[in-house]
Amino acid sequence: MHRSIPRLIVAESDRFLRESLCMGLGGAFEYAQAASSQELMDLCRTTAPDAVLLSSGLVGAGVEEMCSSIRKMPGAGGLPVYIYSDNDEDSAIHRAFDSGANDYLVSPVHLGILARRIRRDIRNRDLGGPLWTGGDEGADSALFRSLPEAALLCSDDGEVLLMNDAFASAFDCVWRAGGRPVQDLMPGLDIVTGADGSPQLVSIRCRERGQLPVRVRQLRLIDGPWTGRRVFFVAESSGLREEAGTAVPDCQASLAEPRPVRVLVLEDYEVVSRSIRRLLDKSGHSVDVAVSDEEALRLFRNAMQDGNPFGLVILDLSVPGSGGGAELLSSLRAICPGIRAIVMSGAWNDPVMRDHARYGFDAMLRKPFSRGELRSVVGEALSAPSRTGL
Repeated sequence: MHRSIPRLIVAESDRFLRESLCMGLGGAFEYAQAASSQELMDLCRTTAPDAVLLSSGLVGAGVEEMCSSIRKMPGAGGLPVYIYSDNDEDSAIHRAFDSGANDYLVSPVHLGILARRIRRDIRNRDLGGPLWTGGDEGADSALFRSLPEAALLCSDDGEVLLMNDAFASAFDCVWRAGGRPVQDLMPGLDIVTGADGSPQLVSIRCRERGQLPVRVRQLRLIDGPWTGRRVFFVAESSGLREEAGTAVPDCQASLAEPRPVRVLVLEDYEVVSRSIRRLLDKSGHSVDVAVSDEEALRLFRNAMQDGNPFGLVILDLSVPGSGGGAELLSSLRAICPGIRAIVMSGAWNDPVMRDHARYGFDAMLRKPFSRGELRSVVGEALSAPSRTGL
């Protein structure tokens, strides 16, 4: 069914997260919201959706069971279904794909990119074509195309065989067909020296954005259906420098990480705090979580007394039963004037979010946020000038 604005069902029991997802995806869709598995099935039967975003927080049957049930409905065999979860275990990912999901999205995700991808998948479905065609088809190829991380499947000598959906969504490449050396797409990539899995910083040739800096990891497969082939995982990097008039990746700038610090997070919603902890732990930071102003203030004072103070606080703007991040920051600055602070909220139009510096914050983080956005904002806050002048 063709509509000028496609209809997307967003299924999640928590109203705040459900509405945050709709807000983050923007005006690309006409939304129908489901708060339970029964509501989801009813909407699928009565509204003829163009795609479904199914959150693991949905009350009722498991998300894999719900995905399988949707797939069995008349005319829903090709309906794009995306599972959104904070569980990044391999077993959960495999169960999702086995149930028929088009993709498995680990929270937090870049919702702007997701919106473009869903629109593209809907368009391709309407045209009756596959999401991508390459040189290695079959059930295993369909699983590869559904991997959540941008990836290329290549022969052992570097000839591109398959380009997955995440890769096609993230990089508007100058060519789409297989059968060419991966170095044609990413000049400077060494398939020999990077065979140990260490990242390489090169550039990718995109149609719209020209040469784009990327970080590439490669894996040589030693068993399974693609024994002897290579998978290249590609992620957008940051920082270009000019060398002899040509833009090339700046390796030091791209690999630079904020110095590890102890971080205090004020957040009462466990899914969000768990995601922040997981992502910051991977960058070497140590994270403590408080669910109220009182708990945050107590943790902050104890850390100062123990000689292991926090170097950064990430404060939710609005916490039920508490004054919230702006009020708490005043109390924390009375104890440690130089503490660096980030305010976060899904209420993007709140005065504090619109002018965070005026309220004493070093940076602002909009919910929902991606891993890259969190890292960027943390880096911004930690590089801010000291308020004590030290």
